[in-house]
Amino acid sequence: EGGWTSGGTLDSWAIAGNNAHGGSFHYHADDLSQVSDQRLVSPPVTLPSGQNPITFQFWHVPALESAGPDACYDGGILEITKDNGVSWAPVGDSWLLAGLYHGIAHSDYGNPVGGWDGWGGETGYMNRIADVSFYAGETVQFRLRLGSDASVGDAGWDVDDVIVQSCQPANIDVSPLSMSSVQAANTVSNQTLTIANTGGGTLNWQIAVEPAVLPAIAD
Repeated sequence: EGGWTSGGTLDSWAIAGNNAHGGSFHYHADDLSQVSDQRLVSPPVTLPSGQNPITFQFWHVPALESAGPDACYDGGILEITKDNGVSWAPVGDSWLLAGLYHGIAHSDYGNPVGGWDGWGGETGYMNRIADVSFYAGETVQFRLRLGSDASVGDAGWDVDDVIVQSCQPANIDVSPLSMSSVQAANTVSNQTLTIANTGGGTLNWQIAVEPAVLPAIAD
């Protein structure tokens, strides 16, 4: 729904309602005990410029056949395209701000994502955050791709709460840029300091008053 599509070999991606993270529904694909290449594709998203970082975030349960603590037989990967799906690039560990891949997917038994880093072997929801700022200003699509081999399967891949998020930086404009004064004891003066936020984000600021360090007076 919402412009998402799926396809590939033995595609089983569908909306389900038995294990949602937020709300009532989520996407689910079966981890089959035969070779499959199942692809869930987002609608096109135009990423803004000048708003770093830009992130692709989602929650998921990659209950895909594990091969131990640092590898998997069946795996899920994240990919991105900027040419309407003509070519896809894997989103690697170096782009992930939260939730690194489980390990290398085995190439045995015909897994189509064999040899790539993949998620697998999990039973509870986990958050994944990928920094895609490299594609700022581009119109992109994201693809969640499940590859299974010709052997054992598992419960499958649940995906929910997918968002693309960017941060607009704040920009402080202070006038005047500096102040100084000599003031007699026991007097009050009023000074005007104008602070403007000309950026798109929230600006937090404070003023700390520190006593001036006066030069020593020789006897």
